[in-house]
Amino acid sequence: MDAFFQSHELHNIQEIGFGAFSKVYRANWITSSSSSNCMALKCFNNANAKQIVNETQRVVDYNENIIRIYGISENEFGYLLVMEYADGGTLRNYLGNNFQALSWNDKYKLAFQLASAIECLHHEGIVHSDLHSKNILVHQNNIKLSDFGLSRRTKEQSNSLSALIGMIPYVDSRLLETQGINYKLNKKSDIYSAGVLFWELSSGYPPFSREESDDNLILMLRIINGSREKIIPGTPQEYSKLYVDCWNRDPDSRPTVNDVINTLNSILQTNSTDSSNVAVPTDNVDRDTSDTLSHSLRFLNLFDNNNLSCESSRTSIEDVKSQIVVAIDFGIKYSSFAYVNKVNPEIITNNYTWPEQVGKLKTNTALLYDENYDNIIEWGYTATTHNNSVENFLLNLLEISEDYKPRLPARLSYKKAITDYLREIGPY
Repeated sequence: MDAFFQSHELHNIQEIGFGAFSKVYRANWITSSSSSNCMALKCFNNANAKQIVNETQRVVDYNENIIRIYGISENEFGYLLVMEYADGGTLRNYLGNNFQALSWNDKYKLAFQLASAIECLHHEGIVHSDLHSKNILVHQNNIKLSDFGLSRRTKEQSNSLSALIGMIPYVDSRLLETQGINYKLNKKSDIYSAGVLFWELSSGYPPFSREESDDNLILMLRIINGSREKIIPGTPQEYSKLYVDCWNRDPDSRPTVNDVINTLNSILQTNSTDSSNVAVPTDNVDRDTSDTLSHSLRFLNLFDNNNLSCESSRTSIEDVKSQIVVAIDFGIKYSSFAYVNKVNPEIITNNYTWPEQVGKLKTNTALLYDENYDNIIEWGYTATTHNNSVENFLLNLLEISEDYKPRLPARLSYKKAITDYLREIGPY
């Protein structure tokens, strides 16, 4: 995040939100080529803007469910953070506008994406400490975690309650109970907030918003005494148990974020036959498991021969009856695959963006390699639960611009990667 945006490059600035720590604007960035991109601008009104920017810079490139930071700008009021614009608005508004159309798998997907973003922060030693449905954004039906205004390195967490009064239902009940004395917001505080948000995903409305009294003090006392929102009728038991465990009064009894991710993975697997647009595991690959190499070559032949050598003649898109499997996130400890639409090869679908025209896709596509990329240790959901960074890589796909091409580590060939993948999923 090293770009500085000149103020004259930002046009049509409109205020779209205001919080305790910043105002948020929507703007069009006009480039030298006269193209226009929609951006979000956050103007900090406290003295910690520089620290917040530096903290955010460390993590935003690690996870696609964290709002992207493009750079900074400056006006007469101070610094502006130039960010990715989320077309779905806040999670609260998104649920209000779309809840009736969401299936349970849609809700599970959103919960998983939120947990993934939190895991990224916790892996970096960062506690968000202010998770609620008004600072979680949605872009193209996918979670985008935002607002690091209260985030600090774990050892620097504040115990102040004053800034949290407006969002009492999401605040760690132990902090309310202790009034911040000898207790600081921590990773388990984020888990508590996540549990409340998981409940909100199941209900479609904010916690305790349908109570007769809106007195914050009364609500705080009720929560301290163990009051929680009621489970929504029809909620699958494994999901309600997850968020009830998350909002446990005892922080030590709450799950870790990795526990949460594992549970949601299990729920997604169990519900793989649900006909929602989340597109959880089915496999449309037409394969002969006795000869995985031939399948590898079949997929590889779809790439440009000038960039990638193949042992047989090139196959046209029209001749392929299956989805084209490609790898999209590849790292020493975590790798996953996506699909290219056979009609529109410029469309790449990964586990977080599921265009309806592609249909149901397989989510058990992760491979866990050893550090030399020689052998596969695990595959499927269990390979995705390790706390390791992800390396991007490049596949030479047809008609895909360089900006959108993933990158493969030099030690691992395209042929081996796809062959390994097909061998692992062969029995399925």
